[in-house]
Amino acid sequence: MKRLLSFIAALLILAPLSGGFVRAAETTTPSAVPVQSDAETRRAVLIKLFQLTEMEVDDLTARFVNVERPVSDPELLLAYDTLTQDFEDYLDLIESRLKELGSSYVTAEGVRVTADNFKKWREAVYDPGIREAFDFIILQQGSSILSVAEARYEKIVADVTKLKASGDIGRTEGLEKLLVEAGAKLREARLLRDKGYNLFVVGFRASHDELSDKFERIKRQMVRSSSNAPLAASVVDTETTTVIAGQPQATSSALDVTKETVQTLMKRSVGEIAATYKIFLQMRDLVYQK
Repeated sequence: MKRLLSFIAALLILAPLSGGFVRAAETTTPSAVPVQSDAETRRAVLIKLFQLTEMEVDDLTARFVNVERPVSDPELLLAYDTLTQDFEDYLDLIESRLKELGSSYVTAEGVRVTADNFKKWREAVYDPGIREAFDFIILQQGSSILSVAEARYEKIVADVTKLKASGDIGRTEGLEKLLVEAGAKLREARLLRDKGYNLFVVGFRASHDELSDKFERIKRQMVRSSSNAPLAASVVDTETTTVIAGQPQATSSALDVTKETVQTLMKRSVGEIAATYKIFLQMRDLVYQK
């Protein structure tokens, strides 16, 4: 849809207002008639363009409803609330322009100016905002999937530990090896997710200068909270059980953030999670193996 909207916008800006296709011999009306007809056609196209954009914003707003509001993360919460407000601002602007275009006083020049301003607004405000919104959704969805996988991993660690304590050494050795692989995959997934998170926050702050003071206050609060909080870590990140003791730390292979985006990083993260679940299935088969 974005490509279609950009194409229509380009037509509105670049095409001449006067059609110039009506021959003088075929009509006795003034030459202004084809200009007026062309202006009406262009106004109808521009109205349709605004309506399509409005549908796009409504669709994105609906997607945001299905994303959990990140109340525990001040930086993401600020981004979430800002983007939500942006959607409302987009809709207000679109409604305002639709009313202008629906006025009987609109002129051909007015249509041209509105189309020109709309194109500039999309390039400078709307398109970057939509990209940020999609990045946010993908980041949050990927983070949720990762949290579920990590919780599953920790449960399996506990189950393998119990199995080992029961004296079933034969199957436990195979499970431990698979568990090491699963832990490495999840650490890689977490690393990629964190890279995506940092890339999003840095980019969002850079594009919203008006939020600089709020982000700085959040940063100071986070520093104070981390300095006062007790040390805590996930079993995926540390050697907290004998089952996974000694496993190597995972590093993100050939990760060049300058060539990555939030979406590519999260795609890679989810890929590691998918590989982890394949290992979980192998472990299940080993447990039920006769």
